[in-house]
Amino acid sequence: MKLLSKLFLILLFAGSAMMQAMEHNMEHNVETIFEELPSWSLEEKNSYLRLYARQGKLVRVRRLLDNGASFELKESELGITPLMFASSCGQLAIVREFLARGSEIEAKNKFGRTALMVAVHGNHLSVVRELLARGANIKARDDLDRTVLDYAQLDYAHMRRCNNDKMNKLLYLKYFSQGQSVVYRLCNRELGIK
Repeated sequence: MKLLSKLFLILLFAGSAMMQAMEHNMEHNVETIFEELPSWSLEEKNSYLRLYARQGKLVRVRRLLDNGASFELKESELGITPLMFASSCGQLAIVREFLARGSEIEAKNKFGRTALMVAVHGNHLSVVRELLARGANIKARDDLDRTVLDYAQLDYAHMRRCNNDKMNKLLYLKYFSQGQSVVYRLCNRELGIK
């Protein structure tokens, strides 16, 4: 048994060191890649901008924006702006950066959804608060005529459908009580509903 424990510890530490070396090498490769940044096409820059917006890599986002990437250029298929990508992933610092640089807060994707709608649906309270503080329209409607409040209620409807599965219900109630209900109450308060 002791031999297995020692072997496990050796593998754990070796794996940890290897992961650190890989991460260091990736960071080195990123710097090498960024040296070529001025020669990139706009599509390449925007591809990385969307990726780093989702990941919350603020320094890289700034570097791309400073080198010509566009925070207004929508992803071609679904019409998602970098602000929407950041909002859907709860990346508050990135959202603030895009808004500080003048990103259109009411831009809509292919389905008519705004950054506020995707932040509410993703249950990202800090991003929701920031977008509301910056003047996002809480009464905007998507192509299916849903409002921000409707997006906040979507998870409540799902919770009610889980009533037959006790484990799902318990997990969902924990999730709902910690986040979605707060977003729902915030949206109600913004709309003046008690």
